[in-house]
Order: sequence, then C-alpha cells, then structure tokens
Amino acid sequence: MQLYMMELVHDNSEQRHPTLMDDSDDEEWFQVPRPSTHATLRIQEPSTYCHSCGTRGVKVRRCSGCAVACYCSRECQKTAWPAHKHWCRESDRRGPETSAEEYADPWGPQYRLQNLKESPFPTRIAAITSFGQFMQDHVVATTLMMEAAAYLLVTGGHFEELQAGVPHVAVFHVEPRRDHPEPGRTWRVRSFGIRPADNWVQQYPLLEVDLPKTLEAHSVVSEVYKAELGSKYCATLITAYHLLESTAEIGQIPVYAPRDPGVLEEQLVVDALHDIIQLCIYAIRYDVVLPPPTLEDKIFVASASVPSRYRKKKSRKSNRVAVTLDTVYGRLVRAGYTPRSTMSPTQMMNLLAEIQS
Repeated sequence: MQLYMMELVHDNSEQRHPTLMDDSDDEEWFQVPRPSTHATLRIQEPSTYCHSCGTRGVKVRRCSGCAVACYCSRECQKTAWPAHKHWCRESDRRGPETSAEEYADPWGPQYRLQNLKESPFPTRIAAITSFGQFMQDHVVATTLMMEAAAYLLVTGGHFEELQAGVPHVAVFHVEPRRDHPEPGRTWRVRSFGIRPADNWVQQYPLLEVDLPKTLEAHSVVSEVYKAELGSKYCATLITAYHLLESTAEIGQIPVYAPRDPGVLEEQLVVDALHDIIQLCIYAIRYDVVLPPPTLEDKIFVASASVPSRYRKKKSRKSNRVAVTLDTVYGRLVRAGYTPRSTMSPTQMMNLLAEIQS
C-alpha cells in the first residue's frame, strides 16, 4: 500500500451557524449510495424529533447549511452549533459527482492534508505501521458498521442491487490525529459510506486503472463466499480506506442474508442500525476496541495512555481497561448524540446478530 504523506493543518476558519430552512415535507437526509445510473438520490423519511433537545412529534426545520440536522427552534440550533459546526456544510466541499451525505464523526475537527512535515508521523513507514495497527484494533467496529450500513440499503431500495451482484464499496475516510502519537491511536474515521464501485471510481479517477483487477477479485471472492456460506450468503462488499489523499482497496467481506428481509424495513430496526454505526464511529475515535461480539458477552476493551518514567525518561504507556457497552453508549449520548432508537446497546448488537442468524 502506497501512502502519499501530506501536511496536517487544522482548519481554523470561523463559521457562523446557518439559518433554518422550512421543511414542508419534514424530510431528514442521510447517506445512501449513488446508483449505477449516477443519478443523485437521497433517502427521505419523516423527521419527528429535534436533533438538539430530542423532543419528538414536533414540527422541525432542516439546517440550511447541510440539509441534515433538524431543529424545532433557533434556540435549539444555537445550542447544538458548537458540535454541529465541525461537519455542517460538509456537502458543499464535496464535488458534484460524490454521493449524498455520509455517516460522519461530528465531534472531531476537520483537517486539510498537505505534507508529512506537520503530521504526527516522522516517516512514511511509521504512518503505514500505525495504520496497520489501527485496522487491527478496530476490525470488529468497522465490520459492524459495514454490516449495519448494508442492511440500511433496504430503506432506499438499493439492497436488491447489492444482492444481484452489483459491486459495492464500503469507503472509510480516515485522517490522522495529533492527540495520540502512539501506533494504532493516531487515526479516526471522519466519514463512512457504501456506494457502487463505478461511483467510487468516478470520485477517485486514479483508481480506474486498477478497477478491472478489483472487480475480477470481487467476482472470485464472491463465488468462494457463496460456496462456503450457502443459503446464508447475500452479497460481497469491497472495503476501502481513503487516507492522506490516497485510496487503497483493503479487502472484501461477506454480507449475510437476513433471516427475515421484511424486518429490515421496520422503523425500530432502521433506527437501531443507525445507532450502531454512530456508536462504532465514537468508539473508534476514542480508541475503544471492540472484541468479537457474541450474544452473551458485550464488553468493550478500551486502551488508556498513562504517563510513565524509565531511567529518568518520560514516556507514555498504554494499559487496557474493561468497560461496558452501556458506559461507552452513555458517553456518546453525553457528547451530544441523540439516539434514534430506544434500545440499549446490548439489545442493538443482539438485534444485528439475530438478523443474520
């Protein structure tokens, strides 16, 4: 994997919060992939709660800056602005051929990458090593995100396209962090989404040269998964990471056939899948490592960096501490996230496992 090392610069530009738009259709907008026709589509569903105070069943208006966040009043918009400003207007910075709104990390600062000098990495090899550790630590979280997002394609009518074998790519946009210069702790997920492979190449034209090899591998791997999983097989997702102004295809994972496809359209399930994705993004940002999930054991293992001294030299040492799902989810809610579902985190994880069983 080749990395192009670029400078890490914090964007300190001042932003004022935009106005509220009257939303006569009460729409809420979130990530969907662009279909093979490249037509710009967005999922629409009734928005019945304020993203700031959490009040449900009230008339809300969408933020004019991003067309994503919904508020019941200007006061609620002002209250939410300190957290919302980090990803508001993100759609304006994407080109016209990119997909609709992605799942984003609203708590992290936005960076502009230029060269290695101001990044947390002394060398390119150091960056590669760090990123490899990052992927190893968070493989469970990223897998959960991809599984949940794949099932959410049902609500937009695109799940059948995935089942039919149309190659889709799960793209993780990651960027370096300055606050943790330790291996595996220097990256965070800025945004995440699933899109058809042809749209992926349209957004990153340099990938077109390698696309035939990627699609050939996708076809071969899909046949292997079909043979291994039998009736449990649904589709195969290509996984890719966009980092330091470079995009690399990492591998492919299977999507398991839902036991009851109809349940994926139930609002309770849709809300829970959205919450799982946001929980995983939050866990990755704060270096909370998820163990392989089971229906009985739902414990996260978080790494904590503490000061240490050896022969008068100061350094930091990482320790591992066990925390519960409820603890992590509580931190997410206190950080400003309004849950879409009323399920506990354990219930949400069990629900995803039951969908696949």
